Amino acid sequence: SHYRLAIHLCAAFSLFIYVLWTALSIKFDRRKNTNSSFDRLKAVGVWLFVVVFVQIIYGAFTAGLNAGTIYNTWPLMNGEFMPDNVTALGGFLTNFTDHKDGVQFVHRWFAFVVVGLVFYAWWETRGMKMSPSQQTSAWLIIAAVVLQFVLGVVTLLLSQGNVPVWIGVIHQAGALVLLAAVTFFNHRIRKAFVA
Repeated sequence: SHYRLAIHLCAAFSLFIYVLWTALSIKFDRRKNTNSSFDRLKAVGVWLFVVVFVQIIYGAFTAGLNAGTIYNTWPLMNGEFMPDNVTALGGFLTNFTDHKDGVQFVHRWFAFVVVGLVFYAWWETRGMKMSPSQQTSAWLIIAAVVLQFVLGVVTLLLSQGNVPVWIGVIHQAGALVLLAAVTFFNHRIRKAFVA
């Protein structure tokens, strides 16, 4: 079941986030960042967690349904933004959670939402008075999302008939790296004290 696969993956990644957050709190100053100019950035950080997790869930759905073995062209799905087969099952929920065409459609195009929000978060940091660790965290999310996006495209293009295990594993590891970068970013904008 792609649902059980997604639950298992999200449980593992949630445990990873918890351990990483704890390690960061031990390593760095634990004081909260009370600078009100960071309030908007903190909200963006929460949305980053949400969109990355949704994309990870759809990555698990894609793997569980072998949805990566179809529409192995990029940027369009065999020349179309949304082929007719994406909505072939009729129901909205069924098409986009249980149908491999719909699942790949969401995973493929939602990646642009993730990339866009990451770049927006980075853009928001420009001109802000930030600690070195906060500045590093903003650049890390950019590097991680670009790496993961490229890995996603390469995985798609190499998956003619089946997904090579090595690229699937690297793409999944890239998701963990992106999640780690987003966690570090959120930790730093919430905890790093700026005088």
